Amino acid sequence: MWLRLVIFFYGVIVSSAMLGQTEGGMLSGEGRKYLHQIYHPQEEQKAGDLKASEYIYLTAYRHFIEFISFEQDSSATHFMEAYDQFSEFPAAQKNQINQLMLVNLSIQKGLIQWMKGEQLSGTFSFIKGYRLSNRNYYTNPSLLPEVRKLRSLFLILVDQLPDYMMSGANLFGLEGDRTDGFNLLQEYVEYCENKEGVYTEALVLYGYCLMKFSDGDKDQMDQFIQKARLNESPLLTFVSASVAIKKRDGETARGLLDGLPPESLNRFPLLHYLKGKAGLNRLSPECEVPLTDFLKKYPGNSFKADALWRLACYYRLTDNQIKMEACLSRVEALHHLPTSNDKQAIGEVVDVRDKPLSLIRARLVFDDGQVDQCIKILEHENVIDLPLFYNAEWHYRLARAKDVNRSYKEALFHYKRVMELCEEDNRYIGPYAALYAAEIYHHSLRDSTQTRYYLKKAGQLNTGQYKSSIRWRISQFTE
Repeated sequence: MWLRLVIFFYGVIVSSAMLGQTEGGMLSGEGRKYLHQIYHPQEEQKAGDLKASEYIYLTAYRHFIEFISFEQDSSATHFMEAYDQFSEFPAAQKNQINQLMLVNLSIQKGLIQWMKGEQLSGTFSFIKGYRLSNRNYYTNPSLLPEVRKLRSLFLILVDQLPDYMMSGANLFGLEGDRTDGFNLLQEYVEYCENKEGVYTEALVLYGYCLMKFSDGDKDQMDQFIQKARLNESPLLTFVSASVAIKKRDGETARGLLDGLPPESLNRFPLLHYLKGKAGLNRLSPECEVPLTDFLKKYPGNSFKADALWRLACYYRLTDNQIKMEACLSRVEALHHLPTSNDKQAIGEVVDVRDKPLSLIRARLVFDDGQVDQCIKILEHENVIDLPLFYNAEWHYRLARAKDVNRSYKEALFHYKRVMELCEEDNRYIGPYAALYAAEIYHHSLRDSTQTRYYLKKAGQLNTGQYKSSIRWRISQFTE
């Protein structure tokens, strides 16, 4: 799963490794202008007067962004053609700047291969990029910011590897440390500030790392969103709104997404998906149009299953049985699931038809940040009136809300009830209840004995859904 997590964010920033230490950087002035245009596609793109290697590099980069935006095979083909052309460029074997470009193109190539389901080929491309960077970057002290940027990425990404892949990574000298990686990455963002084009890239990189790999530091996320507001592009808006949704700040997410011009939505259809997601979390009927538009206008596979699952939830809440069944049928027919959101949606569809409406509503408003409303919905429902299968989820949703409100005694009561009900259950709520209980005992109650007990309990209950990712979370906690 870690491979898919890096696909979107790494690709959109890789050319920032070309930034130099002088005011002009490794890209020429015209090159930086062209890079800026790639991130602001409402502007007419003109390559200007570029060196041959720079032109080929930015051409490949543009095709890569096009692939990320729409997942069309034609964009991938054009990228591979430009990659091959650059690989054959004589200076690529001699000039360190061109070698640096080749490193990034190798990484881009790997990401495209991963998105297309070619994981083994993608892994080899990624390793090639690492080897080139390790061979060349350290010979020139003036390349220090680039060394630190790539170092931060490798530290963060490798830290996500499951145990069975870590030994292989170590053979190539790769090591992970998320904390050090984020510190280096923050420094890199500050270094890029006020540099045309590359600052937007650095913000996208940092924001996507916050969204996918951080533990949800609210101050860091708030600072990032504030910076992103001042450096808008369709891609950066997608990342910043995603960060807002992660920190359960639906109001901020909708503020970033509402009022976007149609051109931005059409050039980056994933924004339709986020608008619908943020609207559904508010239980707003306005979610239907953007989710439907996304499904119509986005030719790729990413987030398709998740969008259909969310539409099915909306139709269930509005008692539209026919449309709900149509959405569920489309989800069940999907085979290529590129994102973790899509994989989770596949696991959730089986419950949409029968799940009590109160549990659907409570989950959505909790994700929106309406914690008190979540508690109100759940406490209005008498748990003994629910089907026995859903008792555990009722306790889990209420525990999460109480936990966020810092009502730890009540949260622990409900977490423990979830664990009791999930002894013979393979749903993720069992091990996650134990993990969250361990966090309360560790961070708030400072009880190391109970912390260890519930971490062990999480491992015992981790027998089904999202087993590998839960195992990873347990290992990160214990470290």
